[in-house]
Amino acid sequence: LLKQVVPDLNKQHHSNNHYRRFDRGNKDRPQDSHSSSTINGSCLVKFLGNCHQELTDQKNIEESCKKVNRDPGEVTLIAVSKTKPVEMLQEAYAAGARVFGENKVQEIVDKYDQMPADVQWHMIGHLQRNKVKYIVDKVAMIHSVDSLRLAETIEKEAEKKDVVVPILIEVNVAQEESKFGLKPEEVLPFIEQIASFPHIQIKGLMTIAPYVENAEENRE
Repeated sequence: LLKQVVPDLNKQHHSNNHYRRFDRGNKDRPQDSHSSSTINGSCLVKFLGNCHQELTDQKNIEESCKKVNRDPGEVTLIAVSKTKPVEMLQEAYAAGARVFGENKVQEIVDKYDQMPADVQWHMIGHLQRNKVKYIVDKVAMIHSVDSLRLAETIEKEAEKKDVVVPILIEVNVAQEESKFGLKPEEVLPFIEQIASFPHIQIKGLMTIAPYVENAEENRE
């Protein structure tokens, strides 16, 4: 069942159809950066910088994909716009950004009507169940589903709005006490519990690798 829902992470370095990491994966990485594996693709989450950085990041993705004979269209660059003013988001939009990541429900609600309609909003932060109803019909994906109760709430609110919500299952692969997420061994039973929810579409995993001196240690 897991292989039907998410890429086989054990084969990620050997097949062009599986997820590859583009983040730095070491202790110098920003605390809130993460990578996500999705069916037929992956998400690269980067903090929103200036327009030049947006273009540079996209170029880096294209070059990395070329090295492994992968379609750059399979990789989604998400500009993390949390705490940033709308004016900065508009500059990034002008530079080509169309996918923005927020970690607070209120910021999505506040910015939603101030940005063009073709913007996709991703909820990348911890999501409280009592706030699901405010964004369930506004976000293109929720990255942080880590409990049955939260999944049940998303299903309930999505049904009310008649929408299907793509989600990522948050996995605490480093098993850090300060981080949210399921333990790796909990993932498959969790998927089995929510796979039948008609208003939730499981797209993959959101993981944060352990902090290490050598990034290659996380790729072994």
